[in-house]
Amino acid sequence: MVERGAITALNHLLVQQPWAAQRLKPFAGAVAEFRCPPFPDLRVSVAASGLLEAAQERAEVALTVELKPGTLPLLLLRNDAALKEIRIAGSADLAAAVQHLLRHLSWDAEEDLS
Repeated sequence: MVERGAITALNHLLVQQPWAAQRLKPFAGAVAEFRCPPFPDLRVSVAASGLLEAAQERAEVALTVELKPGTLPLLLLRNDAALKEIRIAGSADLAAAVQHLLRHLSWDAEEDLS
């Protein structure tokens, strides 16, 4: 349940800012695991479109992104200090793309409200 909602929210951001999905397209098929206690781990796979989908259970994880407890709200508020609280391990190219998204992807609330 949480997984579906998280993927839907992330895809909404990727659709709002098409450059972001384009940045993920080269990683189609790659699996990333996001760990953000106290929430359950989130495993996603990059689709050919650059959007995200639930990863297969047995799929090999190419990238692990670990947020310290309490980091998620700061990240959502675009607080640069939150970026220092994130540990990324795995594929260097995918890590660079995810780091770029963490720095530059933002929710266009005005668009959603209009």
